[in-house]
Parts: sequence; C-alpha cells; structure tokens
Amino acid sequence: MAPSGEARNVLVTGDLVRDTNLFQYSVLPLSFHYPSGKTTHETLFGGAWFLEDMIRRISPAPGVFGPRRLKTTLRDGRAHQVHHSFYIWSMHQAGRANGTQPPVWRVSSFLGCQTAPNPCVPRLQEGIAPEVLVLDDLSLGFRDDPVCWPACLAGNAERPESVVYKATRGFQHSRLWETLAAASDSPDRLTLVLSAQSLEGLGVMIQKSLSWERLAEDVMDGMKRRRDVFSRCRRILAHFGPAGAVSVSGGDSPKLEFLVYYPEQLPGPGQARRPGLAFGSTSLIAAAAAAFERGDAQFGLEALVKRGLQAMGVNWRNGGGADPARCRPRMVLSWLPECFRQGSAESAEAEKTYRAVGQEQAFPEGLDRPANLLSGILTRAGEDILKLGREVVIHGVARALKDAPKAVHGQHLTVDREEVERINAVGQLFEQYQMNLRDVKPLSIAVFGQPGSGKSFAVKELARACLDSQYILEFNLAQLERESDLALAFQEARDASVQGRIPLVFWDEFDSSDLRWLRHFLAPMQDGEFYADGKRYPLGRSIFVFAGGTRRSFKAFAERSAEEQAWFSARKGPDFVSRLRGYLNVKGPNPRMGKDGLSEGLSAEVVIRRAMLLRSQILRRFPGLQDPKDKSIRIQEGVLRAFLMVPRYLHGARSLAALVKMSSLADASYFDASKLPPRDLLRLHAPADDFLDLAASG
Repeated sequence: MAPSGEARNVLVTGDLVRDTNLFQYSVLPLSFHYPSGKTTHETLFGGAWFLEDMIRRISPAPGVFGPRRLKTTLRDGRAHQVHHSFYIWSMHQAGRANGTQPPVWRVSSFLGCQTAPNPCVPRLQEGIAPEVLVLDDLSLGFRDDPVCWPACLAGNAERPESVVYKATRGFQHSRLWETLAAASDSPDRLTLVLSAQSLEGLGVMIQKSLSWERLAEDVMDGMKRRRDVFSRCRRILAHFGPAGAVSVSGGDSPKLEFLVYYPEQLPGPGQARRPGLAFGSTSLIAAAAAAFERGDAQFGLEALVKRGLQAMGVNWRNGGGADPARCRPRMVLSWLPECFRQGSAESAEAEKTYRAVGQEQAFPEGLDRPANLLSGILTRAGEDILKLGREVVIHGVARALKDAPKAVHGQHLTVDREEVERINAVGQLFEQYQMNLRDVKPLSIAVFGQPGSGKSFAVKELARACLDSQYILEFNLAQLERESDLALAFQEARDASVQGRIPLVFWDEFDSSDLRWLRHFLAPMQDGEFYADGKRYPLGRSIFVFAGGTRRSFKAFAERSAEEQAWFSARKGPDFVSRLRGYLNVKGPNPRMGKDGLSEGLSAEVVIRRAMLLRSQILRRFPGLQDPKDKSIRIQEGVLRAFLMVPRYLHGARSLAALVKMSSLADASYFDASKLPPRDLLRLHAPADDFLDLAASG
C-alpha cells in the first residue's frame, strides 16, 4: 500500500482497439480520383489505451501503468491482431439548446468494430504490483481470455486493494466477472462503472426521461432485484450521459451514496437539441473513479463525478474542434485536466451546474416510499412557504430553487414532480412521433386542468421545444354547430400535413356539448381518416391536443361513477380514451379540491406556481419594476403576500394575470398597495376582502 499522502500505483488494461476516424467535409471532391488537400482519416489508440491516457491527464502523479503502445507490433506487421473501430465525423450545428455556438466536428455515425481473429495480448510492465487495477471491458474478447489478464488476477498473486471495472452489456456472464465476483473480498474492493445502457442490459428498468426522482427509484429497485450481481460490489457507479450519475453502495443492503443531477436536464432522446455524438463518456467516469481510488485527487468521489459529467458536456460542445479544415478526434485529452483542476473555471462550473443528494434527502421516508427531491428544499410551514415564494418572485427560480429538479420547455417551467413527469412524458411522445416517419396516424393526447391553469401555454411551449417546426391550429368545439364545421377543421389540418408540416391541432373544450363530438374523432384518431360529403380523406401526420373544459384531470374524465358509466359509454367515451397515447394534467394557481368539495389549502407547490406566474407577468408587462443592477423585483411585502397567499383565484391563472395588468404600473418602479385595482374590480378575480387584508398585513 502506498504511504499516507502518496498516490497508489494504477494498472490499466483491457480490450485494445485502433479507432479509425473518417472525416466527411462539406465540400466533396470533383471526382472519385480527385486528390484531397485535407486529411481524410486518422487512426488513433482506443480502448484501454484511451482510458489510460485519460487517467494520466486527470491524475498526473507518477504511477499509472498500462499496455505498451503497439508501435513495435505494427512495425512487425501484426496490425491485423488489433481490433479496429470506425467512426464518421462531420460538422454539426449546436442544436436548439445552444443556438449561439458555432458548428463543430462530432461523430455522425459509428460503423461498428472489426474484431481481430487472434487479438494480441496487452503487454504490461513487468514487476508491477498495482494497488488499483482498472479494467476496460468492451466485450471484444478480453473478458473471456485469461491469457490477456494481468498477473494480479491470478489466485496466488498479490491482489490489488481496489478494482475499477468499466463494464459493458453481458459482463455478468463472462469469465472475468466470475473471477472478480468469486473473490471473498470483492464487496470490499470492487467498483463497477456502467452506462445507463449497460445497467438496462441487466434488466434494470429505468424511466430516464420523466424525473430524477423516478430514475432514482428505478435504480434502487433494480439494485434490489439484481442482488446476485450487485452484492458482489463495493460500489456501483452508473452515468446517464452529461445529465447525471448515481452511486450506490453494494452488498446485501444497497444504499444510495449520492445522486448527481443537472436540475434543468434529464437523460433522454432530445437528439434534435443535441445533434451529433460524443464518445468516451463511460471512460470519463471510470477515470474519475480511478483517480479517487488512487488517493491523489483534489476532490472526493462526488465532486469527481460532477467534474466527469461536466467533461462530458464540454466534450460534446467542443467535439473535434470548430476548424472546418481539420478535425481533432482526441481534442478531449487537451482540455481534460482543466475540468479536474481545483480552482479552474470548468471545475467551478461543475459545482454550479450539478446538484447532489444522498439517501436521506432523496428517500426521506425510506426506499419503499416515492422520492421527492423538492421536499428537501421546501417545508410546509406557512411562513417558510411565504419566504420561499418571496425569493422566487424577487430573485427568480434559478436562485430560489437552484437545487430543485425542473422541467423547462421554452418559457414553461415546473418543479412539481407530478407535472414534471407528465410533461416530460408528453414531450418524449412529441419527439418520437417527429422521428418516426412511418407513424402516419395523428398523435392524440389530452390536456386537463383548472380553468385558466395554462393548458394551452404549457403544450405550445412544449411543442416549440420538442418539434422542429410549429404550425398551430385552434378550434373551440363548444362553438361548432354542424358536422361540416368539423370537416373543415380536419381539412385545414390535412392541408398543413400535405405541405410537409406536423400541425399541432388544439381541440379546445372537446368534452363540452354533452360529449357530442367524441364519436366524430374515433376514425381520425384510429385510422388517420375523416369523412366529408360522403367521401373519405386521409388526414396525414398531425398532433391532436384535446383540451378539457369540464373536468380538471384525466382521471376525473376517464373514470366515471357507476351512475355515469352507461351515459359515458353511449357517447363513446371509453373508445375515445383507448385511442389517446398520453395525457397531461396542468396544475393552476389554486389549491386542489378534496372529495368533500373543500379546498385542501395552500401547499408549497401552489405558492411556487403562483410566484413563478407573478414574476413572469411582471417581467412581461412591467419590466420597470425590475432593479437594473441586481435584477430583483421591487414589490411591497404586503402586496407580495396577497398574491401568494390569497385563498383562491376565481378564474385561475387568468385572474392572477388580470390583477397584475389591472394595477397602475405603467410608469411605476415599485409595486405597492396603492397600485392595486379598486376593491370592486378586485372582486372580479379574487376574494377582495381576503386579498386586501393580506396586502395590508405587510
């Protein structure tokens, strides 16, 4: 063992790969034989070599050993004994998430790996007794060929104190895993590093695109179900791309060590927002784990993982550089030390970007209860709720709720877990529908909420964030009188589809008029066709959004009482519900009503929604109320209290917005009680006496 304060020796080995990078330039040669003045390809060392290079950059102290480079082997004409992988690089725009960034080189496609029939054995330095062993398993033969393994894995050799095993799908069936897991001390020394895909390969079902709470629950549930694998580990470290990672202690009773997450981003498809591919993500986390195990790192494991995630994001943003005449596939190695150096800009950015919670914060009531990361930030006491709402109004969500997971789609933002999961699920449906050109039937979803809750706003902002183009049509079914009017609406949607667009068609108040319109939507939703003048017409690709006007939630619409069931069935309600692919419940600024018809009272989530809406309305309508220096909102304490704590708004979000617009703020620089509308106008949108009493109390 290394003396106290000194770095441990690290030995890196595993599958050896030569990465052949092909560069696709925007200007093609004039002919097949036309000579190119640019580099068209570059072959570099990958696999365990690349991981060794990363560890050297992150943990620069002496004592990192690995396979000898194959210069001698290649000179001896044995290149055929090395695995070869192939990448195509091209210039990619930044994507909608980073619209101001110039295009850079990124991987367009991975063409696969050509395995060597008799791969060469990794040549390791003789006489090395590593204290940390790092294994890079790419499922290319190393895992099942003991001849390739280092001597320290033999039964009679001195075993390393720590093993970092970077694994891929199927590792649990390999001879290497059998050897590692069979050691009696494996639960004390083995760190398993996995990507989300490899974790899913073990049968761990992860809902990555819904919420961080759901992801943490799924991971912990999977750990308990696969104790046969994870009980042999000291730690399981799994990443979900640059969005986050989770560390779970192994053994018979798994425990969440920490969840590191980016509050405003979830892992998921989102390829339109992040065009092009990056590589080396799992290697970055494995290198961070190796730096922690050898003991020379400036940070703890949690901080190292944050910096590894930050490096993933930088790797995607920088790619192979922005020079259109030259791609640098290994550019990541040049700036990698900056991400892990204490005091560097990238290191500070990692702490600013990522949040971390442990078992107690994520699962305050035990693993068997649903997690709510917001509960660690919010409290239910009245004064604390008001204080939190005040921070949101005056300083904004970014400062007041910086640790809270969020769903951010355009200008719509929510921190309520239920809303986060439902709107992310619908967003995922939008993105998948746009990519699947073979899906020619309308994508149908339903949206419910209190009157004035912002149903239309939420879905439109979601569409702007998830779809390449937006073409919005809106029809209020409560205002249609004849079936021919509905046929004309279908025709408008068809015209947009013929032009190559995916129209977002709002069918507002679809549940009005005694549900008379439901049966007319069954054929368009199921078959993608509609009837007009006795003829059948194809509708084309479109997104149908059915906004409810009489029920406040999907459950209230779909699950009818025994007395209503026959009536609901006669109007084709169950048939309509069966054709929906998703739904969204949008919560407004009013408390939920209990079964007894009484308000459940103000919760922290309600106050936060009011605070976000109030700040948004002030900035949109009266920007003069914002301090030009610190960007805070100048508002009297009592007025703020009234907006946040009034028992209810008579017309939901519309009423809150109306009260702001009705206030005398055109030339104001401070919002005090004298600017509020008169009592008789207040009564249009809120209980006037309650509102004014709260305003006077500040």
